[in-house]
Amino acid sequence: MRNYFALYIIFFLPLFSAAQQTDSVPFKNTLTIQYEYFHFDKQFTSDWHITGLEYKHETKKAAILGRLNYANRLSQNGWQGELEAYPKFSKKVYSYAGIGYSANMPVFPKFRAGYSLYVNLPKAVEVEGGFRYLYFDRSLLIAVAGIGYYTGNWFLQARSFMSDNNGFNFAGLFTARRYFGEMNDYVWLQYGTGVSPDETRNIQFTTNQRLYSNRVIAGVRASVKQKNLLLFSIGYSRDEYKPSAFGNQLYGSVGYGRRF
Repeated sequence: MRNYFALYIIFFLPLFSAAQQTDSVPFKNTLTIQYEYFHFDKQFTSDWHITGLEYKHETKKAAILGRLNYANRLSQNGWQGELEAYPKFSKKVYSYAGIGYSANMPVFPKFRAGYSLYVNLPKAVEVEGGFRYLYFDRSLLIAVAGIGYYTGNWFLQARSFMSDNNGFNFAGLFTARRYFGEMNDYVWLQYGTGVSPDETRNIQFTTNQRLYSNRVIAGVRASVKQKNLLLFSIGYSRDEYKPSAFGNQLYGSVGYGRRF
């Protein structure tokens, strides 16, 4: 556990700083439940089911959240706990810090951590730099770099994830969001290649081979009478599950949040 000390410090310093902020927002708290479903036609013999319960406390200066996940996959059941913070250091600089732990590997990574720093530049450009860390039966460190652009009601973002997992591995994501109503409400479309460590399917990093995945997913996040939050997404990916052998994966998720 000593090897994780620096990661805990990186997380808890911004978390403590964020907790000190008391600026008011219309609704400081949100309780959300979400369900995710994965179907594989070849790679796995059973479908995956993941349910998460999340509590978020938010001010004008930061957001802090805790999440408890339960999954049934790989013919096993397991739990995972996560903590995340999104402190804002100024109008142009904010960050993400997160940790997670599970005693039920390989249903979840035994340990995960991450940090990203976001900086808003002129011309409505936003850049990101950071890392993700996953531990299964060995450690995996992943570099994160991204760039985003705001234009009208749109936000366009490209992100890359690079690691050395028995050879160089790359995952890339391109996301387009179209905002409407509140700034937290939007529809989105994402195309990705490879597997991102931020996805709940990150257990696919346990493979010792450099396999490929191409994925498209679309979703909506919408407020109803301000206090209610509705989440929905659906997606498809084509995955290489062993060298030169491909299978199809269908994905869907639904969620409901209550602000108070």
